[in-house]
Amino acid sequence: MKTPKILIIGKRNSGKTTFSNLLAEKNRNWKSISTSDIIRYFLAQELNITEEEIIKNKEIYRIQLVNKGNEISKNNPAFIVEKALQCANIVNGVRLLKEYLAVEHFFDFVFYISRPQYELNTDDNFEIFPDKINYHLHINNSKDLENLNFELNRVYNFINRNFKYNE
Repeated sequence: MKTPKILIIGKRNSGKTTFSNLLAEKNRNWKSISTSDIIRYFLAQELNITEEEIIKNKEIYRIQLVNKGNEISKNNPAFIVEKALQCANIVNGVRLLKEYLAVEHFFDFVFYISRPQYELNTDDNFEIFPDKINYHLHINNSKDLENLNFELNRVYNFINRNFKYNE
């Protein structure tokens, strides 16, 4: 049985990882990973520290993580997502348009998540805006649990209606 490949994109703090993890919990055969997990692994190796140290001090390492991600994907914009897809079928964290364009064909579904309270940070290198990409559904994360569960069920049902598991 095939597993759908799902990309969740959105700005920093929009709820990509939370939504991806909740979606993975809906089907025991699905797994979620963030591109930042891959980048964090490489940065930890370079700095000779644990990934837990980076997680614990994410704001301190944020710029280094962005720079490491740019460095890793410089010659191959799809590299990070290719590594992520080796571990999971749900990927979140693609932030650059060149990366999105290099990987969109890997995925059966692309969902765009936004949070109305979000404000663009000066260190945010996000450039995948809804008018520049093709996506299946927009997820409105109002930060309200009831709404998030509604959106989760809407996306999950959409996938199940439109994915050919046996082909």
